[in-house]
Amino acid sequence: MSLKVAAHADRPVAVVRERPEAAEDAGVVVGVRDERDEEAVRFALIEAARRRTALRVVHAWTPVVWAGELAPPPELREEEQHRHRVLLSRAARPAAEYPHVRVETDLVADSPAAALVEVSQRATLVVLPRHPAEGRFGLRLGSVTHAVLHHARCPVAVVPTR
Repeated sequence: MSLKVAAHADRPVAVVRERPEAAEDAGVVVGVRDERDEEAVRFALIEAARRRTALRVVHAWTPVVWAGELAPPPELREEEQHRHRVLLSRAARPAAEYPHVRVETDLVADSPAAALVEVSQRATLVVLPRHPAEGRFGLRLGSVTHAVLHHARCPVAVVPTR
């Protein structure tokens, strides 16, 4: 039922499962895909401020495999990482509106779902954007959101974006 609500709601939805208490220093985490995720970042900033904790903005991507090799040439790796770093800084722009919230950014070259499930072990809340469904049937949740909802070790808030 929670997946269906998260997939169709027109406002943020929190999915809470039983779990052990979070560490005292655990903060709020928001996963971002691109600059369209500013609404999710703002929601996460409000939650971090309300909880008087830090916000960690995480952007993870699966590195490109180049010509069948696992490791592309260094200059291509650096270029790819630079593109993702720029994307992360653009997505985190709303942080300037909340100077009292300590914000950290985290760029991770890994499966986005795996990276967010991992950080959920040390978070009080994970916030994820839900992009408009484009030709999707069924639940209209992306694979990352679906996986995190199933495997996160803390509550997950799904925020619809425009």
